Amino acid sequence: MTTDLRNRIARAMAKAAGSKAFREPGTEWNHLRSVWLGHADAALAAIQDQFVPPPPGSTEEQMPDDILALIDPPPYLSTACETAQLLEQAVAEHPERQAGLGEWARRMHARCRTNNKYTGRLCDCGHHGETADA
Repeated sequence: MTTDLRNRIARAMAKAAGSKAFREPGTEWNHLRSVWLGHADAALAAIQDQFVPPPPGSTEEQMPDDILALIDPPPYLSTACETAQLLEQAVAEHPERQAGLGEWARRMHARCRTNNKYTGRLCDCGHHGETADA
């Protein structure tokens, strides 16, 4: 959950209820603001599971095998690994920034979901050991 989302929900709830908590300046409104933020926390907790994507490697959203047998999905490169490759190219263009760019590239590869959530195809970037063609 982001703080921005929490604040936006609290402000929207307060506005809908006609509260001045976020419209008026001054510390005298802090208690009421914290009440609305608490309401936003409760609302977010109630719907949290609807916003959590399946974990990497999950087959929850994968198409059934009989459907997959009918298609030939292209090689899969995750968005994280695609970004990592762009960072690795930037290292060649900006060698003075190698340390920072290299660290970001490692972070991106670590964030790879490894397999396509719809087809199950493994990421083809080569940083994960086994690839789709292995």
